[in-house]
Amino acid sequence: VRRADAAAALPAPEPLSDYGRGFSTDAYSCCDARELALHGDALFFQLSGVRPAPGGGFLAAEDRDGLVSYEAFVLLSSGGKQTIRQHGSDEGFTSCGIPLFATPGHFLRARMILPEVLPRLTSAGIYTQGVSERQLVSLLGRCLARPYSSEMQVEALLHKARAVHAVLAATTAPGAETSLLRAVVDEAGAFLREADKRADAKDLYALAAAGLLAEDWNDDTRSGVVLAVIKEALRRRFAHALRGADEAQRLCLAWALLGPADADAGWMDQALPWIDAGELSLSSAADFNPFTAPKDLEELESTSPGDSRPRAAGAAALLAVLSAKQHDTNPPPQAWGSLRGHLEAFGRAGAAAGGLSALFGSVDAVMTGDGEGPRQQFQRYVAAMRTAPQVGASIRAAFHEPAEFMAVAITACLPDMKPGASLRLSVAAALRAAIDRRRALVCKYPIVGKAYPRLEAHTGETVAEVWGAPAHPADPALHHKAMLRVWRRTMRVRITTTVKEALADKEYRKRGGKFVFPSPMDTFIRGLHRRTEDLHRDWRTRLQKETSGDAARSEAVAEMLLRLRWDDGDDGARAKLSQLVARIWDDLEGVDLTDKAPLSSALWLHDAGDGVPG
Repeated sequence: VRRADAAAALPAPEPLSDYGRGFSTDAYSCCDARELALHGDALFFQLSGVRPAPGGGFLAAEDRDGLVSYEAFVLLSSGGKQTIRQHGSDEGFTSCGIPLFATPGHFLRARMILPEVLPRLTSAGIYTQGVSERQLVSLLGRCLARPYSSEMQVEALLHKARAVHAVLAATTAPGAETSLLRAVVDEAGAFLREADKRADAKDLYALAAAGLLAEDWNDDTRSGVVLAVIKEALRRRFAHALRGADEAQRLCLAWALLGPADADAGWMDQALPWIDAGELSLSSAADFNPFTAPKDLEELESTSPGDSRPRAAGAAALLAVLSAKQHDTNPPPQAWGSLRGHLEAFGRAGAAAGGLSALFGSVDAVMTGDGEGPRQQFQRYVAAMRTAPQVGASIRAAFHEPAEFMAVAITACLPDMKPGASLRLSVAAALRAAIDRRRALVCKYPIVGKAYPRLEAHTGETVAEVWGAPAHPADPALHHKAMLRVWRRTMRVRITTTVKEALADKEYRKRGGKFVFPSPMDTFIRGLHRRTEDLHRDWRTRLQKETSGDAARSEAVAEMLLRLRWDDGDDGARAKLSQLVARIWDDLEGVDLTDKAPLSSALWLHDAGDGVPG
């Protein structure tokens, strides 16, 4: 009643054209925008699956093109507590979203209702003037990210952009004398100019939506902002995927991404998310040799400067990163092409109209002006937005060439890389530095005998710095079955947990399982000393088996190669690990090792001598 009384004091809503009545008629109240405005009500676009994010924006929100009056929504949804479904359909909507502008009179009623609508779109459930309205900008960005297949969807996008523009223009930014519209557009402009601050942006959808709201942007600025948004979304996705990766794994990925210029680029046309993409794994880069990789990169850079494409392993890693499920506020890769294509098409429509004001003026005119003129003019702009090529969900729809995003991916692998530096040469230099550092560390902490290498501080961080990450089962499900089998078989046997774990790894290999390192530079062998000592003790005490002599040592080495986690497809690693186990076994046997040189504690660094008798 109070809202109806307040609405009665407002100017009367303007009459609608035939198009305006048809477009704005609500299927639930059977009233158009003018009829609803006369009763203090207003129309809003429908939303479903709304999950506001704590810092602004949305974790999820499914934008729709249908309209509903606010009073009908409140009545049919029991105050927003239940989904509204059309008769005979399982689909429905749960919230009111962006208002319809329709006419100035209708918009005044919509603004009056917004403080009741917006709390449902915020995580706190509270309306704050100048802050809550930003959620509409985020919703508009999500509208841009949708693929459009019909004229009605394009028309709805124009109406949504018109309404959000009007809301922001009529709202003052908190703590400023400018409108919220000016603040939103300025923030997007700063996002484009200040690349080093892009990581601080909270809502990338809202930054992309600014391209629909900025009056003074040209095509280059609009394209630059949306490309910057896509690149930042890519950087964040890579940063998330590599959050647990060490330096060696990052460098291995960077090498895989910087392949020859003539490498196959068919992966760019894969629809995203790719159904065959697995977890990000660098172990597939089988041809990566940390000693020859720097020279390989330098030779490629000399033949094709600045032009690179991912190797097969790099392409697989890219598709894994781009196809991974993430629960955040960033646009997913399958939406990047839509963002770019729709904004560029909107720029063409604005140019055809003579500017943003003229384009929105055409939207207003078609709602109130009868006759063919306003309708034909509006349809020309709708057609201009539909002349863009059909936007697909592949990465090529967002990045037309690999070079456009390669620098972003490499920056995620090498966060400290100098801006503008050659990608290949930067990775080559970082690889050499990492190899030299790792070589020095594994030689500083060698395998001398049965004693563990003496680190100054034996922590997870120092172990990872020296030896990297351990190998893991390539088939976790098969490994779990092997472990259960060993645990059941040894339930009544008095052996330690470490022995059971070693036997489980052996059973896993017996069943055809493989272990893989996260990258070829990783070399940490879990339980190398302890499991070797367990085998020696078990042979001597429980099995009463001979442990001395070349034959026993060779048998012990063969047994340990089954019980330890390492990649048995690497012949060089097999030879080196045999040396390490033999050295530990000799010390357990009391062999005099005084004249034996220490063995570097890395499988990829080979030492002379210490052959294992056959």
